[in-house]
Amino acid sequence: MNDVAAVGTSWQTFGHDDMRTGASTVSALITNPTLAWVAGSAFGGQGSAVTGSGMVVAPGNVGAQTHELSNTSGIQLAAFGVTSYASQNAVTLNPVIDGSGYAYITNNQTTVKKVGLGGMVAWTTLRPDFSDGINDNSSNDNITTDPFVPNAGGLDYVVFGAASPDSIQGMIYIAGDTDGALTPQASVLGRPIAISSNAAGTTLYVRTTIQGDDQHSYIYVFEADETGLTEIRHFQAGGPFIQDGYGAITVNPTGNIYYMTWNGILVEANPSTGNTVATAYVGNQPYSNINLDSAAGIIYVSGGGTIHAFDLNNSLAPLWNFSTQGNALFTAPALAISTGGASALYFVTTTGTLYSVNAQTGVKNWDVNLQTILGQPAGAKIDSSTIIDSLGNIIYTDLNYGAVAITNFVGGGNPPLGP
Repeated sequence: MNDVAAVGTSWQTFGHDDMRTGASTVSALITNPTLAWVAGSAFGGQGSAVTGSGMVVAPGNVGAQTHELSNTSGIQLAAFGVTSYASQNAVTLNPVIDGSGYAYITNNQTTVKKVGLGGMVAWTTLRPDFSDGINDNSSNDNITTDPFVPNAGGLDYVVFGAASPDSIQGMIYIAGDTDGALTPQASVLGRPIAISSNAAGTTLYVRTTIQGDDQHSYIYVFEADETGLTEIRHFQAGGPFIQDGYGAITVNPTGNIYYMTWNGILVEANPSTGNTVATAYVGNQPYSNINLDSAAGIIYVSGGGTIHAFDLNNSLAPLWNFSTQGNALFTAPALAISTGGASALYFVTTTGTLYSVNAQTGVKNWDVNLQTILGQPAGAKIDSSTIIDSLGNIIYTDLNYGAVAITNFVGGGNPPLGP
């Protein structure tokens, strides 16, 4: 396996890179948006798309399938089922693409698959049941995290978490990259919900939570090497319960980590000690996501209908906030940092409005109502996060319309959408 995306390359995992910065370097910002392509409604699940190696891997909403699409046209290249439960439709967990062009896909059930471009399945694995330890899919234990490929450290395995039905006990597994063979690594308190790493890929951070418990959420710190994972420490990360997919840990290249609590607190912590370094109150926004621009010294938190910017170098002092005027925002924005120094946050609200906001000042650059243009149903809930492909295009998916790509209008093709 080769390196999963670092800042400045394709958006190959949730949050762009293993540190979950949600930031990508682009040659230029989109200033005059126009449609690049639109895929069918089957290609839009609750999980977020990723892109790399010339393809978009998009969770679907029919038959629990994940789809490979061309990143230039949106045409389907292949489709893969990721659960043995025929009644399940929308895919809720996020895929990941490694630097060799393989994708790792799963759903919140029992199956993890490694798939190649054009429909090739390299392997399929079932995680063992907590109840009997037999790899037979006989209990209700579920995979609860996205697959995580710690390639920056040159490690030849995939990491994921699973939990017992009561979410009190969890397990961290690794699957061998060549054959999918499973090895349990560590038992954890609660339900694993998110995995991140440092820039080198040698230290992994796993977020867990105990459902319904208003006190207990944990962060586990693991050393990762060619033999597997070794727990270094774990510490309480504050309750209450964090929704799956919204408890991601963002890692600063300088070493500190950032996470949100359910009751609206942004926390900066030292993972070497577990001590809190700084906090900032964001508000009661349980569906919160983080973007990080360490070079500019700004961290962004989105949730509800507002994006907040805080100063990394001044104890998380507030810098600005931007309101979507009552349009809910459940998804993570994409932070585009141009080689010329300008930066913008792109995001889509649940009503289908796509925004570009100046990431330095919080001033709106433009917005377009894609719901009207694409004929989406009123009030459509868009659950997937916005991403940026290697061409600098904006891509998002939703349950009603599928995968949508937005590019910069430079003449010819589709007309500009207009503000």
